[in-house]
Amino acid sequence: MQIKFLHAADLHLGSPFKGLHNVNPSLGKKLRKASFVAFDNMVDAAIEDEVDFVLIAGDSFDSGSGDLQAQFFFLRGMNTLREKGIPVYLITGNHDPLNKWSENLKMPDNVILFSGEKPEVYDFLKDGKVAAKIIGMSYSQREVFDNLAAYYPNGDPGILSIALLHGNRGTDTGHQPYSPFALDDLRRHANTDYWALGHIHKREVLSDQNPCAVFPGNIQGRHFNEDGEKGCYLVEFDGKKRNDFRFVPLSEFIFQRVEVDCSKVGDIGAFTEKLEEVASELLEGKSGTSFILRPVLIGMTEMFVALQNHQQVDELFREINNRSLHRASIVHFDSPVNKTLPSVNLEERAKSDDFFADLLRDFKALLSDDIETKGIIDEINEEITGNTKRMLSGEIEKVNKDNGEREELIRSARNVAVAALLEQKNRGNDN
Repeated sequence: MQIKFLHAADLHLGSPFKGLHNVNPSLGKKLRKASFVAFDNMVDAAIEDEVDFVLIAGDSFDSGSGDLQAQFFFLRGMNTLREKGIPVYLITGNHDPLNKWSENLKMPDNVILFSGEKPEVYDFLKDGKVAAKIIGMSYSQREVFDNLAAYYPNGDPGILSIALLHGNRGTDTGHQPYSPFALDDLRRHANTDYWALGHIHKREVLSDQNPCAVFPGNIQGRHFNEDGEKGCYLVEFDGKKRNDFRFVPLSEFIFQRVEVDCSKVGDIGAFTEKLEEVASELLEGKSGTSFILRPVLIGMTEMFVALQNHQQVDELFREINNRSLHRASIVHFDSPVNKTLPSVNLEERAKSDDFFADLLRDFKALLSDDIETKGIIDEINEEITGNTKRMLSGEIEKVNKDNGEREELIRSARNVAVAALLEQKNRGNDN
């Protein structure tokens, strides 16, 4: 029998966005609604594709059963599916465990909410016959460290069997190690045809057969560690044989890092034109989709000195962002990562015999010798003044915290110091 279903997870309705800069109130308002827009897109996709049922593998809400606004959107979506005769099989996860659900949130009768005490099995009927068995277990509390997959019963040898599970594959995924499992744990469940997984926000197909095991990721990215298109999966089975399997994008906003080559950029006009070019390329063929970009500036450029002034660069990007606010598709540039180099060959310049060359060699020493840091910075600070001096101090403070990106931070500090010396040299020439 033909069965078609939608598999989603980690809706995180009402979740805030983190770590963004230069966001004006108008964009902030749109971002606050982004998880609800993605959720509505999911409901629309289920109806448009005429699915038999929807699976939601945990963390529907960002905290407990959400605030009143999140509950309103969720119930409205569930009732819309109910009107179309589409049931929803739902488990909770670590963000929305059952013990944190409000007593005032009552699900309509098309929503099957699994218990947190033990795995349950529900029969899905189509044309009066059992067409699928749905297995699942909710989180009764936030922290679940047992391998829940070990408690799940085997599937049915003659009927499509689907298991919903919220948990980690192993313990080293960047997420809390709740309900950790190995792929072999899933494979041991004979006759389970599809594992509808949740918890990991990165889309990943762990296995495409015997059984299928899929993390759809969350439906809306919230920061640059959740980049790329977000959505759910549309899956079709004929009996116990999978026929179709495709990703369905849902998110209104896409987080993305993008390189901006500044090597042929010599003035502010060319720089802004370059950014417009980047935005246009991203929007091509993406009607209705907006982007939150983390530009990574690269290349040897005559604008190197100007780009080291973080405050002025942020103000420039704020003005650029304001121009796209009223467009159907927004491209918002967050604070850039500056990896540009001055339009001089630093490797060759380091071979000279002057303070500038000493500076370049000294920064290389910082990569291997912490003791040298203070003396080198004190020497540089004697040569530079004003805002650039404060900027350099800020960069060095980041280096001293050593958050795992030491080499990159040292390079950034070097660029600030080089920019200061070049700027002072230019001022001297002007005088």
